[in-house]
Amino acid sequence: MTSPARTSTPRFPHGRTLRAYARNTLIAGIAGTALIGGSLPAASAAAVNAPGTPRRFVAVTECVNQAEGSDVVVSSGDASGKGWYVPEGSACVLGGVPVTVQLEEELSGTWTNEGKAVTKDLYASGSGDAITAAAACSDGTAKTDWRSHITVDGSGENIDTTTAAVDIACRT
Repeated sequence: MTSPARTSTPRFPHGRTLRAYARNTLIAGIAGTALIGGSLPAASAAAVNAPGTPRRFVAVTECVNQAEGSDVVVSSGDASGKGWYVPEGSACVLGGVPVTVQLEEELSGTWTNEGKAVTKDLYASGSGDAITAAAACSDGTAKTDWRSHITVDGSGENIDTTTAAVDIACRT
């Protein structure tokens, strides 16, 4: 008995399948159009999903600087929180973008700024290039809610954010 003939999937340069080759060719075409200043269809926009904001799309040739941060923690007797930014779109400047982190404590239902706001020019490397704000804890046993407010002041549109509130043993 003979086995049926095997058919192989056609391969393109670098061993890619037709689907991968077509996808990469489309992406290269969109990037090339953006580089020479052509217009792009709405379907070629990059999605940006900022925490706490509705989903929106950013054209590849625009710039949106998305603020991000980590939850506030207690470290060496201080509340501390980190902040950074992530650029979306090819028109973003990838360095020297001012980012500010301000810690906030919830007291009697109101968010209150604590400690000093810290500002630094950052590069677009995500949490690898972050700044830290701190506030001294006068009571390290009483729990209260804390969050970080992160502000970005770069070129293009800037989306500020606050981190999720966390209940930690620190009261100012």
